[in-house]
Amino acid sequence: MDESIVRVHALVITVLACSAVTVADEGCAIPDLKEPDILIGREALKGLPSDASSVTLDFPIMGALTENSQFGPRQLGSAGHRYDWHRGMDFSLPIGTTLYAPADAVVLHAGTHPNFSDTIVQLRHNSTPPYVYTLYLHLDSVLVSESQSVDAGDPIALSGQGSASYPHLHWEVRNSCLLQECCEMTYTWQSYGNAAPPSTPQLEAAGDLPDLGRILMFSTGVDKNEVDLIEFELQWGGMTLTANLNEMNSLSPSGQGSLLDDPLFFFEEHTRRYAILPERFNSTYVSADYNFLTWGLDGGVSNGTATATDAGGMSAAAALVVNLPPLTMSVSTQLAVLEPESNFAINYTITNNDSVPHNVVLEGISAQSLDLNVVPGSGSIAPGGMLNVTVSGQLGDWPEDIGDIVLLRAEVLSGSFTDLLGATLIDTDQSASLADWSKID
Repeated sequence: MDESIVRVHALVITVLACSAVTVADEGCAIPDLKEPDILIGREALKGLPSDASSVTLDFPIMGALTENSQFGPRQLGSAGHRYDWHRGMDFSLPIGTTLYAPADAVVLHAGTHPNFSDTIVQLRHNSTPPYVYTLYLHLDSVLVSESQSVDAGDPIALSGQGSASYPHLHWEVRNSCLLQECCEMTYTWQSYGNAAPPSTPQLEAAGDLPDLGRILMFSTGVDKNEVDLIEFELQWGGMTLTANLNEMNSLSPSGQGSLLDDPLFFFEEHTRRYAILPERFNSTYVSADYNFLTWGLDGGVSNGTATATDAGGMSAAAALVVNLPPLTMSVSTQLAVLEPESNFAINYTITNNDSVPHNVVLEGISAQSLDLNVVPGSGSIAPGGMLNVTVSGQLGDWPEDIGDIVLLRAEVLSGSFTDLLGATLIDTDQSASLADWSKID
């Protein structure tokens, strides 16, 4: 292979992603491609490593890379900026760009497939289970055939657009199986440059609510050219909360990976009291930034440690110290169960418990990146006084049982206080209810 190739070594399992839906860059609900073992002869397997641990992968593209969508949670620009769980990596490419095998492999599938709306190539990179797979989606044409042996660096396809909203390659790695829950971040297994660790976590806001307990939000991010953030961790009052994207992806029910498109899924189905709120990311944005939101924390504890780790093992940690202002925030409902496309209006009340007035600036935040209207947008609260705030918006035409988290953030202009935070969980699952916190470890 040409030395100019930007190579990514990886013990990885590629990506089977995508869809028979109109917006194919969303990732897909297709759980499986049946592996045609009967078509793979002994000759095709010669030269492949036996174990997955002996497989190393390079990037599938020569030259510069433009990563346009990351693994894990993202704001889906092609569907009204809705939150979406993405199981691969997208590279923005002109149609007709040559794509290459990332390692020695046997071709499992090349061409159209009834479970996919676009042309695909799927490779297997070792000879005995568990297998390492890679998959290429949205192709213009293929240059290989099923059961063919290919060497690392061999041309295998030309990139296209297919049913996606823009020309790009969707590339996945799947570890040990062809189901969606086996997708992993490609960087996890790659020996890549890893130019920099994640940014130092910053405390963004905090608050206290009767049922949701102490809620806290911190931010971190990575450079857009290396979207490799893999893990968030919060140590708080002797407790450790960890959100690892590979492990979170493995929680998807077989054939129902689209359930992860609900940022509340991990809370409602697995009693995990956190959600990841990614900023919108694509080629027009300069970084991949995330907010990590958690609730049910001990309100008697005012400090902890947040750590962000990338797939290459580099991390950044910071002490988070909560210094709430002499204000309290209450909310009309902590859980709103609504139908898709419903209008909603959530009422918050901020009370000034101080002996001096405080001016606040107000911001509405949606995990689904909905357009929110906050009235008023700012205000002055007299000593002992209250400010009533309404956050309103409209749910999208979402798939069944997709929810949202709506936050009101109040920045106090006097002093160096932590921003005050209030939260409402919104769900289109009519059986949704607030968790019993005593059952959460």
